[in-house]
This record gives sequence, structure tokens and C-alpha cells, in this order.
Amino acid sequence: MAFKRKISGGGFTENIANHGAAKKPYFGRRNLDRYQQEGQDLARKGKYDEALRAFGDALLQQNVHPPDILDSRSAVYCKMGLYDKALSDAKRMIKSDNQDERGYLRAAKALLLSRKPEKALEVYEYALKALDKYHTQREVLENIHSKLSAKMASQYRDPIESLNNDCLLQIFEYIPFRQRVRITRVSKTWKTYIRGQPSFWLDISFKGSRPPAPAESVKACIQYSLKRLKRAQIHDVKNPLNAVQLVYQCPKLEYLDVDCTIAEDHLYKLFHLKHTLKTLIISDKIPICNENAANLLKLPNLEHFEAHRYVLESKRPMSHTLPLTNMKCLSLNIIPKPGQTIFRPFWIGRPSLSSATEPDKINSEQVPKLEKINLAAGKVKTARDFSLLFCLDYICHPNFKTINLSYLKFVGTFGFHEKLENLSLVYCSIHFMTWIDNGLPLMLPNLKSLVLHQLDWIDATHIHRILEHNAGVLENLQVVLCDKFTAAGLEQLVTSAPDAFQNLKSLHIYGMGLYNLGDTTLSHLLEKAPLLKELHVPHTQVTGSLIKRIIQLRDQPSGGNTTETSSSGISVLNLKGCVDVSYEALEWGRLNGLKILRL
Repeated sequence: MAFKRKISGGGFTENIANHGAAKKPYFGRRNLDRYQQEGQDLARKGKYDEALRAFGDALLQQNVHPPDILDSRSAVYCKMGLYDKALSDAKRMIKSDNQDERGYLRAAKALLLSRKPEKALEVYEYALKALDKYHTQREVLENIHSKLSAKMASQYRDPIESLNNDCLLQIFEYIPFRQRVRITRVSKTWKTYIRGQPSFWLDISFKGSRPPAPAESVKACIQYSLKRLKRAQIHDVKNPLNAVQLVYQCPKLEYLDVDCTIAEDHLYKLFHLKHTLKTLIISDKIPICNENAANLLKLPNLEHFEAHRYVLESKRPMSHTLPLTNMKCLSLNIIPKPGQTIFRPFWIGRPSLSSATEPDKINSEQVPKLEKINLAAGKVKTARDFSLLFCLDYICHPNFKTINLSYLKFVGTFGFHEKLENLSLVYCSIHFMTWIDNGLPLMLPNLKSLVLHQLDWIDATHIHRILEHNAGVLENLQVVLCDKFTAAGLEQLVTSAPDAFQNLKSLHIYGMGLYNLGDTTLSHLLEKAPLLKELHVPHTQVTGSLIKRIIQLRDQPSGGNTTETSSSGISVLNLKGCVDVSYEALEWGRLNGLKILRL
């Protein structure tokens, strides 16, 4: 034992405290008890330096018994926080008389105070070996040793052994898959327990694996789950086809996200009859034609489908509607082939020759549960280059709650169903024959989020039509790079539709027409939007007065109570490119709790 080697090695040299020049004893060389008593009295009064000098003088007396003096001096060192010196005195006590239990007790106490419980436990173990079997204080040391051992065992006990299985299952529910795999390296106990719980392996993810995971890892995870795997993300793996084939063999698979290079035919042949699938996400690394996509959409339990490289083939158009009985979310990134000019959704059949002049109508029975639709065409340089047409009448359905459209050219009537809650139009153009300027409101009273990005044909009048009947439901409004939307249009919008901003929480406006946006218009808007939390007005002509106005509105009394301030108010302010805002105003706003973004 390390502690024993230190004692037997002769490491205890007589280091007597020497405080300045040596002084003669005050009470004579034979008055040992008076020195010791004087040191103890000084220690009780908190005069530790004087007490140490008294104990040092006591050690110079004739016929001195060092353990008596060293015991008192070690206690003083502990009170002063000099644990190393206290331990040194305790070791001298043990060397002087190894049958005196006080030396062991003082050494262990110094180690405990210096936060070394393992070393203190070694001291107690050494003391039990050194003391005689019939020592009067042996039982005291045994009790202290057992209590310290139990305390350390409870602190350092493996949670796998101390917690019951129900607690462990609840804890591991909050640990992601990759973290669980890392935890298996802690010890053999953890590795055995985690691998022995099939419920931990029902959801596996190989997203962001560095280096890419081998197919053997996928196989091992499936074996640990007892082939009850339900969710799989196959992204970064060395042999994607082998990994996908292993996942296919799981009879209860419900969720599959594939983001690796696999041939379209291989993926289609494996999963077009996988009736347990509820979610299927196919990345842009796997092009999938409309015919194969239509057959995959026929899976009876499929609720969520994403194809990030959906290739339209003009040679094989669909002549009939495709029922999507359980589909709730559909996302397609459309890549049109040459000659393909219009995208017709699955729930819209190809018109017959007899009804070619009649407008297409939605068959509600084909999409009874569809609520979210994301459609995007291949990106082009300018909106004028858009070649893929999309009729807005195709998505005027009462079940649709969220519609996100990108890089499309609209035809038909510009309108949406009144039950729509989230609308996003990004970089879309509009056909010259589309009926948009009829002046009628769109009747969207349930709209919560409106996102308009890079639309060079939309202005404040159109936005007013969208928000005219929105009475305080809107929470998020983004109008970005819409050149016809100007500062004057924003002022007109706030004045004509003030109720639409009552519950607004996030506002992001930016574009060529908003460069002259100033403090007056925004101050008017802030009064109409008391719940606004985020305000993004980059590259405008606002000044530090806007920051001052925001702080004033936030700190004003709520209601009629003059003691309580309003809990609402802007917390995030984006002023990137606003050169008229001074540095002092920025610092003052940040000191008052605003998170201001500024480059």
C-alpha cells in the first residue's frame, strides 16, 4: 500500500516549525503542560499563528511525548486549511507511536478535508492492520471505515446496477441513438445491458457518421432489435444497397429515410410492397420517376412521402387519379423533362377529350387526409425562366392546412381555401392570364404564417387581400425581396388591416422597396402588434429612435397597473446593414435586454 510505503520508507523527517529567530521558552524548559495548554487556549481564541509557536516551543521541552503536541498542531493546521502540513504532523504521530489511533484519525481527516476520500480509506485500512487486535479504539476505527466505505460505494455505484429497469428505460428514451452507441464503450456492464434491450434499437440513425458506418453495423443493430426495427435513417454508410436490403428484412419497418446513392430500380423493387411503411423519404441522390413514385404512393399505410428528385416523364402521363387515402404530408422536388410544361398532381386526372374545355376539379375522396403539401421545381436563374406551370385550383382543398410552393409559374385563379393555416410562396412567377387583380378578398381567416420570398409581382394590395379577414390569428409574416412591396405600402397595410397584427410574433421585411423604411412607420406598426417578439428590418433607414421606442413599449405599465410592466415586447431585433443606427444606441439596447443583430 502506498500509505504504508511512505511510513516505512523513512519519509517522516523532524520538521519543527521555525517562526523567525529561536526564542527561549517563556515558562522554562520543564513546563511542558503549560506550553501545551497555552497553545490550546490560543487556538480556541482563533490566534492560530501564536498557537503554532506555542506548540513548536512545546516540542523543544524535555521528556516531551510528540503525539500529544502534534495532535493539537495538526488540528490547528486543518482549521487554517493547511492540509498538507496537517497530514505531515499526522504521519509523524504514526511514526512515533503506531499504536496511537490519533495519528490515523488526523491523517484521514486531513485527506478528507482535501477531498481525497480514497486515500483516507487507505489510511483506515492500514490502521486496522497496524493496531493490535484488542486495541481499545479499534472498534471506533472499524465503524468509521465501514461508514466511509458505504458512502463511497453509494456515490460511485454503477447506475446500471443501482437503478431498476423501468427507471433506466425512461432515462434512455431521452438519449439519441448515436449517444447510446457511444455509451456502450463505458464498460462491459453497460455494453451488455444496452445490447440486451431490443427497445433501444427500434430507431437507428446513421446520419453524420464519420467515417461512414459499415453494413455490419446496420446488421448488428437489427440483430439487437430482434428484427423489430421501426425507424431507420440510412445516410452515411459504406455499402448503401446492402444496408437497405438488411432494413427491408424487418417486418415492422414504419419509417425509412434514405440519403445515399442507390439505383432507383433497387429501391423500388424492395419497398413498393412494404405495406408497413408510414414514412418514406428519398433524397436527391436517388432520382425517381413519376410512375415509380405513383406506385410507392399506393402503399396503404403511407402517411408521409418526400421525393427530393422527382422526375417528370412526359411520355407516360397519368390518365387517372391516384387515391392517397392515408397521406398527410407530400413533398416533391420536381425535375421536369424536356417538353414537360405543367405539373398535374396525383389527385387530378388527365382531362378527357370530351371535357377538355372544362376546368379541372379536385376529387376530395382521393386525398381525404392530406394536410401539408410542399412542391418545388428545379431552380433557375430568374423567375422569367420558369417553365413548369402549376394550376392553383389544384390545391384549393379544405383539408390543406400547409402549402409551400417554390420555383413554379402559377396559372388559374389566385386563391386558396379559407381553412389554410400556413402559406409559403418562394421565387414563384405568375402567368399573365392568372386572375389575381380582381380586387376580391381571399378569405383566409385562419392563416397563421405567411411567407413571401422573391415575388416581383406581389404588392401591398395583394397582401391586404390575403390578410383582410384575418382577425388576430397571424403569428408569422415574412415579405422578403418583393420589389413592389414598399415602405408606403407597409404603412397602408398597417392602417387598412390593423386587426391582422394583433397576435403577430415574428415580422421579417426586407427588399428594394423597403430601403427608405423609417422609424415612424415601424413605431406605428409596433403599437398595432403588442405581442411581437422578433423584428427583422435589415438594410433600412431606421435609427436609434426605434430601439428607444421598443424599450419604452416594453417597460410601460401593463393595463392600468403602474407597478407591473408589460411582459410582452421585442426580444430579437435584426438591424443588419442599418448604417444610421449609432454604436451607442446598439450598446444601450443590449444593456436593456435586447438581442440586436448587427454586422
